[in-house]
Amino acid sequence: MIGIVVILGVSWLLLHFFQRKNLLAFGFLPIKRFGLHIIFGLLSILLIRLIILSLEVKFKNIGFTLNPDIRIDLLLNSFWYHFKSALTEELIYRGALLIILIDRIGPKKAIWITAIIFGAYHWFSYDMFGGSLIPMIYIFLITGVAGFIWAYCYIKTESIALALGFHLGSNFFLSFCLFICQTNLMANCYTALKQTQF
Repeated sequence: MIGIVVILGVSWLLLHFFQRKNLLAFGFLPIKRFGLHIIFGLLSILLIRLIILSLEVKFKNIGFTLNPDIRIDLLLNSFWYHFKSALTEELIYRGALLIILIDRIGPKKAIWITAIIFGAYHWFSYDMFGGSLIPMIYIFLITGVAGFIWAYCYIKTESIALALGFHLGSNFFLSFCLFICQTNLMANCYTALKQTQF
């Protein structure tokens, strides 16, 4: 949590000195709109992911079993962890950096630059940098496209809320599937990606 406070402090300094703005540039106000955008983003991405997973289950004949070790406190802790993680990344990649770039070089270039940085960042957060090329390209494309869409959401709403909801829903869905369901599809996906040699 201290990291978020530090990011907010650094963001305020950057926005103040480069843009003569404050943290309200993140679109925190009005609070009701901010909250509704988070909820809409969270629920819509969960629904999209459930539909995709249902189609995969139907057409790939994948079965699920309930994890006997699941507890509500694990789900709540997972949700809180992913909220902090998504908020941290949104503050960095769709926060002051994007706002400053929009003003300096325009929204189109700003979206592309932050999406590329976001995609490259995930090589390190997934511990894939220097590994096999194909998995690195895959991670870069998947996270870069997500970063592009989430930056576009900021441009259209002038708030990080919708992107935060999408980000939180996407990350939480993956851990939700891993915690609730035991299946080779979800549990071995990341490991297989890291170990693929091309």
